[in-house]
Amino acid sequence: MIIRLLSERISLVFITASGLWVAPASADVASARCELESFSPERAILEERCVFSQRQGFVSIALDSGQAFHLSPLPEAVGTYSDNDGKTVYRQSGLGDEGLTFRWPDQVIRVYWQLEGE
Repeated sequence: MIIRLLSERISLVFITASGLWVAPASADVASARCELESFSPERAILEERCVFSQRQGFVSIALDSGQAFHLSPLPEAVGTYSDNDGKTVYRQSGLGDEGLTFRWPDQVIRVYWQLEGE
């Protein structure tokens, strides 16, 4: 009887303690197709595969060419970020379920979820 009560209490303590354990936050990562449009006089548009990731509001876009963009959310405005150079970046709507748009003062990156040929 004593062993049974002790066993039940240990089980209750274990269940309660394990309920306090929180798994680490996971990142959303997706292979995508990115379109980079420069607002320079040449107005170049480049398209290549990329990897989009987001974790706790922070966004990274890594292009197959090796170029990467890391965006930190600004707490004062939803959808507004700062890049590694301190430039303000805005997430814009317009692509719906097809992807996301990020606009810098001198360029825009469109991230499309569907890869070419799919």
